[in-house]
Amino acid sequence: MGKVIPMLGGGGGTDLDVITATAADVRAGKVIVDRDGNPVTGTEPERGNWTGSVAMNGKIMIPDGHHGGSGYVNGPAVTQRGAWNGSVGMNAQVAVPEGYHNGAGKVSGPSVAYQNADVSGTDRANAINRSCWDGTICLGVRNGHYLNGVNWIQYSDPNFRASNFKKGVPIMGL
Repeated sequence: MGKVIPMLGGGGGTDLDVITATAADVRAGKVIVDRDGNPVTGTEPERGNWTGSVAMNGKIMIPDGHHGGSGYVNGPAVTQRGAWNGSVGMNAQVAVPEGYHNGAGKVSGPSVAYQNADVSGTDRANAINRSCWDGTICLGVRNGHYLNGVNWIQYSDPNFRASNFKKGVPIMGL
């Protein structure tokens, strides 16, 4: 018949000196032991699948604690517009619709032709008509045009010569 020898003492339990977790590191309601072998109840908050909302260009603080991993943060709803094109009349405005625009697109105004200088090497443009009254000559520019780099408007009339005026009466410097 054999003998039973009971083991007295510890017999190789856990080394409590290696414990580094504190109550803040353990989920609330869970129990661990501290280095002295005393039970400690965890205090880390359980957040579950936490969600939040943030404003445009804003930020949000994520609360401390254990999260379930399936939460999310909502941003503002922004309409995706991509390239936006519009048109505007002369001296008018156009409202750009709200939303995200990708930087492409354009706003077009009315097409206005311009009259370049007609005489090579000069800064003159030819007038399309003239009117004269009370010592004033007015020269016209085409409707819907503007002058591009021109400083003078010229109207040519072969009869506008000093020899055609009465002697001794200056007319516009002639």
